[in-house]
Amino acid sequence: MTLGKHLRLVLTNDAGVTALAADRVYTEVRPQAPTVPAVVFTEVAGDDDLALDGPTGTSSRRVQVDSWAKGRAEA
Repeated sequence: MTLGKHLRLVLTNDAGVTALAADRVYTEVRPQAPTVPAVVFTEVAGDDDLALDGPTGTSSRRVQVDSWAKGRAEA
């Protein structure tokens, strides 16, 4: 499973997120004129871990999550 699919699954299965945004959780691009509130997440950085003898098999990723709504309090 890709990172994007996993994050979308985690967010859409969170009761707090679904209470506000339902299934309006998008990867990288928000559709034009979407229903809000909505959530958009984007991978902004990542590195594979290396040791002296090569790849360790682990990696790190940094993800930005943006919440879109009609007002600040709702977002």
